[in-house]
Amino acid sequence: MATTSSTALRHALLAVTAVVLLGLAACAGNSPNQGALESSPLQAYRLGAGDKIAVNVYGEQSIAGEYEVDDAGTVSLPLAGRVSVKDMTAPQAESALQAKLKSSLENPQVNVSVVEYRDIYILGEVAKPGAYPYRAGATVLNAVALAGGYTYRAKSTDISVMRPEAGKSDAMHAQQDAYLHPGDIVIVPARWF
Repeated sequence: MATTSSTALRHALLAVTAVVLLGLAACAGNSPNQGALESSPLQAYRLGAGDKIAVNVYGEQSIAGEYEVDDAGTVSLPLAGRVSVKDMTAPQAESALQAKLKSSLENPQVNVSVVEYRDIYILGEVAKPGAYPYRAGATVLNAVALAGGYTYRAKSTDISVMRPEAGKSDAMHAQQDAYLHPGDIVIVPARWF
């Protein structure tokens, strides 16, 4: 009879444990506001604060150089002054700079290319959290590797990414093979068990 009651007790404990674990898994999963990060590489890159661009103007060596996009999303060039390039692609920035330079130069031919992208940030349960240079084609797993790998407490199946360039403050669930964009913030949470 003692065997029957201990077996029943064991089954009851297993059932309670299963319910608790399922509840914790549900709480740790995606919230209703949390979308999924797409797994596609960066398409048409849009400039933002912290990017460094190379500007060349045909026949005007005094203007040619590397310029950093400031916090307001502008660059300051000789003969053009401050020009907003925030959220523009490189060809759109070329057009904006050409329009600004037309008042000082006859038919300016401008070329813009991105020299250095803004940093990505890796936070949470990684060996060395912090800011790291963005590399084209970088994935979540690449970012974790840059940060020295996961800690023993990391919950690698529940990584979130915040993408300030999209104007959203909500974190998106990300698989390890999801592509990152410059300025992304990768968050690796801690697991409970």
